[in-house]
Amino acid sequence: MRKNDYNLAPVLSTILRSNVFFSGRAYRALVKSPAEFVVGTYKTLGMTQMQAGVQRSMTAMGQILFYPPNVSGWPGGQNWITSQMLLARENFVSQLTASQGTMQSGWFDDVPTDAHKAAQQLVGTILQGDASPNATAQVVDYLNGTGESALGTFSVENRDIRLRGGAYLTMAMPAFQLA
Repeated sequence: MRKNDYNLAPVLSTILRSNVFFSGRAYRALVKSPAEFVVGTYKTLGMTQMQAGVQRSMTAMGQILFYPPNVSGWPGGQNWITSQMLLARENFVSQLTASQGTMQSGWFDDVPTDAHKAAQQLVGTILQGDASPNATAQVVDYLNGTGESALGTFSVENRDIRLRGGAYLTMAMPAFQLA
């Protein structure tokens, strides 16, 4: 900082370009707070309007915005991952992916109708490709209707409901909980 006359731009540039910033220790090492989780989910799905009930969902996840439990704020990290809070996160994602706002965002417009390509795109977009081959295969199986006779294989007729479900399954993976 002294070398740059306390100008923060070069200092931040050095930090953000550092290999340590992108190391294995730093990558997906923090648990998202409910606010990060909610906003990140909306951004991931390309949705610009918050739906009714978001504040209620965040409260269930353990964070009431602008009302921290004490002067030091909310405890972070692993405190955000309890069985009750994980269930609240999954319920939030389930409600959001089932809503009409998800399809109106245009996010699914570019997803192909081929189950393998669609799963790759879902995992690539939502998790930046950070899913095991087995987890990706489970999304492919869901999209293809493996084990389900009611919806049949992935097609134009069931595309919307399958993509919503595939997005939900991808967001239910542990990597989506981490920043």
